[in-house]
Amino acid sequence: MRKIIVIIFIMGHFWAFADGNDPALAYIQAYRETAVSEMIRTGIPASIKLAQALLESEFGRSPLATDGNNHFGLKCGKNWKGKTYFKIDDDVDTLGQMIESCFRAFDSVEESFRCHSDFLTDENKSGRYGFLFQLSPDDYQGWAHGLRQAGYASDPQYPAKLIRLIERYQLFTIDQVLAKSDDKIEKTKGKTIPVEPRLKKEQVIAGNTYETEQPHLVAGSRLKDSPGDEKANIPKYRITMINGARAVKVIHEVTAEKLAGYLGRMPGELMAYNELIETPAHLITEGTAIFIDQKNRDFTGREDHHIVAEGETLEIIANFYGVRAQSLYALNKIPRSCRPKAGETIQLKARVTHDNKPAYVRKSEKERKYMFSALDAN
Repeated sequence: MRKIIVIIFIMGHFWAFADGNDPALAYIQAYRETAVSEMIRTGIPASIKLAQALLESEFGRSPLATDGNNHFGLKCGKNWKGKTYFKIDDDVDTLGQMIESCFRAFDSVEESFRCHSDFLTDENKSGRYGFLFQLSPDDYQGWAHGLRQAGYASDPQYPAKLIRLIERYQLFTIDQVLAKSDDKIEKTKGKTIPVEPRLKKEQVIAGNTYETEQPHLVAGSRLKDSPGDEKANIPKYRITMINGARAVKVIHEVTAEKLAGYLGRMPGELMAYNELIETPAHLITEGTAIFIDQKNRDFTGREDHHIVAEGETLEIIANFYGVRAQSLYALNKIPRSCRPKAGETIQLKARVTHDNKPAYVRKSEKERKYMFSALDAN
């Protein structure tokens, strides 16, 4: 039975969603990986970046976002030499009349995300925004209020709007990739970046600890401890390598949150590395490969193409080959809102030309809700 559609009035817009048919979720899935990459590069929490982008771009639907790929409302400023986009905002002439404001325009959304990071980390602006990078990476509330304090936005409700978005969509879980306090730490440009311990291929993960594999353990087995041992019902997962990144095979249907607990991880880590996971509550089907490392941008296997099966999206195909979905979208010139038609050829390594790009159709509501593939990713 379908859930009752809930209508929420927030930020001057109505959000309508049911069973995950929410434009914000679609936006988060599309740009989560970019936000995480920027978080690792610069230290800006992915939750803050996604919340700002959602708010400023109206889920990617504002004219500035659709026509200028500017998802953060970044104005030109006196030193901007790139493309521009003009629209009425809050600038006035000497007579007090509203005039068009100059906004930055970009060739891609990802370029907009990078420019936003560079704007906040600009040494010339360290007097305004530098204090933010002294906050804990998971202090999204501090960041939200700090941005308003630094003058990023004039709206007094700006912090509350960001926090509401972050908490509604549990974006704070993504920040835990950066905020894990028990990992080894290195310093990069004054930012705190976690360095995860590297495990050997033959090691396994179980009961929130890393353990050396024992001969009797196989993929899908459970711990065989003595009766009453509280670990007896915790699954043990073998680490496998897919395209140079570590992954585990799900041995029975489980939520992302529970799987993260089994692996001794935070849900945000799994969300950061797996485009198929949108929220901690999503069910992951048996046999699905879940990555515990960032997937590679390029596919290094022997195959150079993939024939699309019925119902496959590029996220599903990317999961199978252990490559980032955004790479396949770019190589094959397919919009993120679409999926390739069954029987089409998807290039895994070479960029297609205009004449040989695969045919595609817009994803249906059912396909947008279809999250996991039963494909065996060996």
